[in-house]
Amino acid sequence: MCAAGARQNTLDQMLKGFGSKSADELNHTAQQVMKVILSV
Repeated sequence: MCAAGARQNTLDQMLKGFGSKSADELNHTAQQVMKVILSV
């Protein structure tokens, strides 16, 4: 997952798809997902 550099429509689509309200919230969600994946 990578939202770095995403702007306007692309960022809006990513936020909507993951149910996030901001890029910071999306980044936090991605970090949590990676923690779960790496702990297996």
